[in-house]
Amino acid sequence: MLKEINSSKDVITNVDLFNEIIELVKNSKDTALMKCEGELPPFVDYAIPESYVSGIYDCEFDPLFVLSPGYNEGYYLDLSIRGAWSITDKIDTLHLGTIKTLGNSVEGIRQMATLYGECLVSFQKIMHDNMDSFTRKGFDLKLYNTKKEYSGGFSGLESSDIARQRFQEYHSKSPEELNYGIIRDNMSRREKIVTERSSL
Repeated sequence: MLKEINSSKDVITNVDLFNEIIELVKNSKDTALMKCEGELPPFVDYAIPESYVSGIYDCEFDPLFVLSPGYNEGYYLDLSIRGAWSITDKIDTLHLGTIKTLGNSVEGIRQMATLYGECLVSFQKIMHDNMDSFTRKGFDLKLYNTKKEYSGGFSGLESSDIARQRFQEYHSKSPEELNYGIIRDNMSRREKIVTERSSL
């Protein structure tokens, strides 16, 4: 399970993401992977996370998984991500880790290809379940109606002032329906309630 994000000091790293992918693969029920039951498939010789640890500050990235033959023997499955994952908006690649098999047979290649697919399935599940934990840039605004029910919002706004302005715009259009908003600083995770009075 990925760490909880409660402050600016908390951050999910490339190593965290790799280890979480491996953990899900270990518990896969895929019969092609021989129902791992807590262990990696026997054809895997090792799975090593990247030695360079880097924080992931945005969810704007795609998986970049590459299966390729080794220089002398076996096959490598390198797991990386590519996109605007850093604190800046720069598009870059971040290596997560490597899975290796020494097998050279056709069956071994097919097994690694199956493992590739399982890693991708695990990656997608992690991102779906933890999207908010990867969102660390900008400010979010959640809108609530007079029944205190969530009624939409915005993510990745540039500043808290812009979030307040956005609340005021929507409140002025339907003051009878929109009651208040919650602005969150995605880095610190601090939240602030905004109402018609406080946004003036």
